[in-house]
Amino acid sequence: MTLTDDEILARVEGQTVPTAFMATVAAYGDHVALRSMVGDGWRQLTFNQYAEQVATAAAGLRAVGVGKGDRVVIMMRNIPEFHIVDLATTFLGATPISIYNSSSPDQVAYLVGDCAAKVAVVEGEGFASRFRAVRDQLPALESLVMLNDADAAGLAEDKYGAGKDAKGVVILLTFGTGIGSAVMTNGELVPNTEFGHLVVDGKEA
Repeated sequence: MTLTDDEILARVEGQTVPTAFMATVAAYGDHVALRSMVGDGWRQLTFNQYAEQVATAAAGLRAVGVGKGDRVVIMMRNIPEFHIVDLATTFLGATPISIYNSSSPDQVAYLVGDCAAKVAVVEGEGFASRFRAVRDQLPALESLVMLNDADAAGLAEDKYGAGKDAKGVVILLTFGTGIGSAVMTNGELVPNTEFGHLVVDGKEA
């Protein structure tokens, strides 16, 4: 069935992305909304869990000054946190803007500056460094928020991986562009722990 523009507008009148999301949560709360690979298994979030994390992210964004009419730049891989931050931004009446992970510092300066983003949320240090390199070219950018990817990996490992149901202290190390660490005690994350840095081939890792 083909609808006219007026018929489409009449059907969606009064609806927004947040209201549509909440209607979906109400109808399918216990259904799986997001899946992501963690090690050899899958991390799953139901719509109810998704909504809880969106609410938490929205509170965090509000705390750094995001409000109606603002723009929030997001630079992440295709991970659940991207969708959580994206939706959280819309719940505050702000506009989420995703930029390519491959963007160079000069491209970041143009994209973030052109939309006058107030806040940027990035996945890790590798992305954050591109913003810092052009920070002086972004007068409208008030906050650069970085996900703690080591903590996120630690939580996933504790819930779905080798640390599941483990008692006592569980320590996870991540190796990528640097060395990160996460510490859990009886299933509870000790946030923002960092053992320090190692010198590898004369450089700090």
